[in-house]
Amino acid sequence: YNYARYLPEALDSAIRQLRDGDELIVVDDGSTDESPTLLRRYAREHGIKLIEQANCGQMGTVRRGIEAARGDILVLLDSDDYFLDGYLDRLREIYTHNPDVNFVFANAR
Repeated sequence: YNYARYLPEALDSAIRQLRDGDELIVVDDGSTDESPTLLRRYAREHGIKLIEQANCGQMGTVRRGIEAARGDILVLLDSDDYFLDGYLDRLREIYTHNPDVNFVFANAR
């Protein structure tokens, strides 16, 4: 919500790591800054699935994104965070070699 200044770094960090079959879903929680305009541009240019909704708070927004997801592995990223290079490949590796794993938690830097 209203974090346009952080969005390019967050989105670019995810987009760089996408592979065939991945989907990137962004839920904008009723932002009133430049976020909607920026997100619409990213959606057009990068095939992001953008969901725009009235402000309902972080938990409702996360839930909306999870409900829209179609993949087997879900990775959450807040707008003011970013993925380190190789992060998504590491998660793919973990789930590929450990099919019984249901949840992975990573230390934030």
